Amino acid sequence: MILISRNTWSGIAAVVILSLLTLYLTWNVYVQANLYRELTANELDYSSYSKIGVISDLHLERRQNVTGCPKMEFNGSVTWHNHYNSTTYGARGCDSSYGLAKHSIKSFYNKMLQLGDTEFLVNIGDFSSHAETEYSGTMECFKNITVLFAGEETMLVPVYSVLGNNDMPLDYLEPDQHRRFYREVWEQFRLLMRGRETTGARESFERGGYYSINHAPKLDVIGLNTVAFSVKTNITKEEVETQFVWLENTLNRAKTAHRGVIILGHISSSLSQFQTERMLWFRQVMWREEYTARFNDIVSRYSGVIRFTLFSHSHSFSWYIGVEKPIPPSYFILSAISPLYENEPSFHVLTVSPTWSLLDIWTYYTPIEFYTRQNLTPVFRFLFSLKEKFFDRPIENKDTILSAGVLKTVTSRLIRPLDMQRTFNTFTELGYQLAYLPARLSPYKMYCVLTQNSLTGIEGCFEKFKYKSIFPDTDESGDDSD
Repeated sequence: MILISRNTWSGIAAVVILSLLTLYLTWNVYVQANLYRELTANELDYSSYSKIGVISDLHLERRQNVTGCPKMEFNGSVTWHNHYNSTTYGARGCDSSYGLAKHSIKSFYNKMLQLGDTEFLVNIGDFSSHAETEYSGTMECFKNITVLFAGEETMLVPVYSVLGNNDMPLDYLEPDQHRRFYREVWEQFRLLMRGRETTGARESFERGGYYSINHAPKLDVIGLNTVAFSVKTNITKEEVETQFVWLENTLNRAKTAHRGVIILGHISSSLSQFQTERMLWFRQVMWREEYTARFNDIVSRYSGVIRFTLFSHSHSFSWYIGVEKPIPPSYFILSAISPLYENEPSFHVLTVSPTWSLLDIWTYYTPIEFYTRQNLTPVFRFLFSLKEKFFDRPIENKDTILSAGVLKTVTSRLIRPLDMQRTFNTFTELGYQLAYLPARLSPYKMYCVLTQNSLTGIEGCFEKFKYKSIFPDTDESGDDSD
């Protein structure tokens, strides 16, 4: 029997402790280095800047399990789809399981807490799944997601939310007892505002699903009900005009008080790039033409007040510049958590200036099937910085505001010979969240879609580049392979 002296044991313990300490310090350096890389994307040091977290299109499917999920077919029927690789975290091709929604919100909060200087969080609509058809089921989704957000008590910042089309109990359609519906939804929204509810916000939301909040001494946050502007809704023109009048009055008050405004909405006034090639039967802009014209007119007149506008809905990342005006409206489309359309779940971090202007957008994503096929817990990773990917000299443009003019300059590279292919490939890869089957577009068509938000404008742009029409029942010239 070998006897080991007390001194020898002490020496072994010291070596073990020293090894563990070394391992911890090495890991800590690694973690801090990765965090620094995120805070200084391509050496853009935003570590001391205010940030806004954005998550959208959670699409909680309350009936999903490890065998698969229900899906809404195009004829309106709901069928069950089996997924052999489905786990607690769901699968591509399904809306979010409870496990994926919970884990995504937890990861979202952890990332915002890690980066620091978070002003507020945003949820840009579609709490409920595509296959939900019951009023009670829709409200259950609202309550479940509210509980998941409210349970994150490590960072008590307000969360501002808006309605999506799938949040209506019958997709896009306002229920008969819509005031009751808006009242019940508001009770969920206000719970996450952390006491920031502003006088008049409840009244306007219960009337039509929109509101304005005084977030800070020099900032208002406006949440629009853009489902009302959709080509598919049953909301009346009178109700829509009431919202537009309210929007104009709200912006005018902000202008008089020298306050900035951030506008939130779910459905944007644009043609989805998916619709341009993959969904030939569904080629239409998402708002009624007259509502797009009205919105363009209002936001153009108050461009000095509006800091930026955020939408979602299409489960992809992009931006749009509206019809030509002295100062054209511009807005960002942010991607989704739900992997229904074969996209990877993602959320975003926005960096803003002291005057609330938008400086950069960072996207975090998780390659969901990589984890579900191996029964692993998904990890959200840093994917890209907008300025790092789309600006030639991001360091020099660190404090450049992402204005309509700047976006127009970047977008115009799609029709420049030397920049066309690189810009097109970047948009295609990042815009569809690494989807395996992106839409087939040419750089010219992409340019048209990103710079026009009306059918008339898009068709005129298509004609300019010798594409005859965006509609499937007419002959198109031009080779889509370019």
